Amino acid sequence: MQDNFIEINSVPTRIYSWGHSPNEKFNSNIEELVLVITGNPGLPGFYTTFCTSLYEKLERKVVIWVIGHAGHHEPPNELNMKIPELKDNKHLYDLNGQVQHKIDLIERIPKLIKKIHVIGHSVGSWIIIDLLKKSKIFDEKVQRCYLMFPTVEKIAQSKSGKMFVAIRRFFFILHFFVWFFNSLPYNVKQKLVKWYCRDMPEEFIEHCFEHTKSTVVEKVLFMASDEMDKITELDEETFRKNMHRIKLYYGTKDSWVRKRFYYDLIERFPDIDAELCTRGYEHAFVLKSGKECGKMVGEWIIEHNKISNVDL
Repeated sequence: MQDNFIEINSVPTRIYSWGHSPNEKFNSNIEELVLVITGNPGLPGFYTTFCTSLYEKLERKVVIWVIGHAGHHEPPNELNMKIPELKDNKHLYDLNGQVQHKIDLIERIPKLIKKIHVIGHSVGSWIIIDLLKKSKIFDEKVQRCYLMFPTVEKIAQSKSGKMFVAIRRFFFILHFFVWFFNSLPYNVKQKLVKWYCRDMPEEFIEHCFEHTKSTVVEKVLFMASDEMDKITELDEETFRKNMHRIKLYYGTKDSWVRKRFYYDLIERFPDIDAELCTRGYEHAFVLKSGKECGKMVGEWIIEHNKISNVDL
């Protein structure tokens, strides 16, 4: 696994990679890329267990990149990379900006890569649907889209969405607490984060500190607010056109995606490949079920390649 910071669409961006880094010249015979687009917050560090499990299941015969969202990571000081401020650059951090951010990365994918398998988590699923319309390269190379706990419609009608909409007018209070937290000594902050994240696997606690940086928090909330306003009706035209290469995986206790949306979807598209989870995985599956889900998605990709007569 490699940890990379790359400037994408004018924003330094963290990408974890398995196989080949986006910064490396491809010199192998690997022709398949698995691209993982995160949920919000877009912190790829939370996806390392999932992607490592997926990489092993696919016998290390693919390249895997997991990309976070623009502005959701502050690069280390030693890299001397600056994140554009939100105030004058909202176009970089709203949903449209995040889609363009992914298009910029896709256009850099080496020509040696002939096939792309793409995995979207939560809002990453909505971004994938939008990419199918807006990126010719993406549309041509994508073999299959795996949409995990997908927020592809009516997100503001979900339990968590309703709560978010109700409290977003009071975000100035949250920003004050973030400012206060960051004024505390590091050892105090560390203890508070460990207490708050006490149910989270130890390896992810350090990534939680990204949530506490005021410049990150404001961009995470800005994107989430835009999601509430823009993710409304399902893009039925794009779904209908790409139904043959879309798989959706819905949770049964997902506060961001109402279970009813699964039933509505299969009623509108009886032939679509949509599955309702029976294993109890949570919306934030990468935190507690990353290994199991990585194996599961790997099996889906292997099965797809068998049907398509592709050797992995």
